[in-house]
Amino acid sequence: MIEQTFAAFTGAFFAFIFICIGDMLTRLHEYQKRGYNALVELEYYFNENMNTISDNIFVIDDFKDTIEKPLRNNEPAVYGNKLYQISFNNDILLRLNNLDLINKVFEFKTDVVKLNHSIDFANGTYNEIKNAFTQHLINFQTYKINTLGLIEKLEELKKFLKKIQEKNVKLGAYVRVLERSKPLFTWVLHHMSLEKHYSEGLDRKVKEELIKLEKERSDTMDKSQKEIEETHGRK
Repeated sequence: MIEQTFAAFTGAFFAFIFICIGDMLTRLHEYQKRGYNALVELEYYFNENMNTISDNIFVIDDFKDTIEKPLRNNEPAVYGNKLYQISFNNDILLRLNNLDLINKVFEFKTDVVKLNHSIDFANGTYNEIKNAFTQHLINFQTYKINTLGLIEKLEELKKFLKKIQEKNVKLGAYVRVLERSKPLFTWVLHHMSLEKHYSEGLDRKVKEELIKLEKERSDTMDKSQKEIEETHGRK
């Protein structure tokens, strides 16, 4: 009787243990899957940023090339394009598993917020100046002085854009390396694949990935420049 009771208790106990282990494995599986999906989203996000940042740098250069020379020659000129903000999904920070990456992405987000404020200011300032001039609320000299002053501010904004561009590329490289270093849904390597901090040798891998990303960015910019030249009839 005692043996039967003990056997029943042991069976129930081990069944309970296996249920707990199964639940833990399911939670670990979901945790890992969530972190990996967040990395995939981040890679897409940083790739999109490369295009937006490059476009904004082009707009600043084009604005200066289109406006500055005519104004200095006292010839009226207005510009129709604008700068575009960089979006950021706050939810993605909550789904990342690597603390070092979270800190870096949060710092990047802070820079993006500052950049977007500057972009809003630049777009709003020129729209006010242009509208006032085209509606004859200010004279040409006032328009000229304010617009040339804005060009100087845009040159500072361009420097900031290039700094963010460098951070964007480096973070994109980190994300690519972390994606490849994580065996998806492998519980045995769970702690290795979802480590809380960067592992040894990561810097070397990131440098290698940066070279690839810089090549991709260069190819993209060359392609965009070619399309722009073709659009303007410059071959």
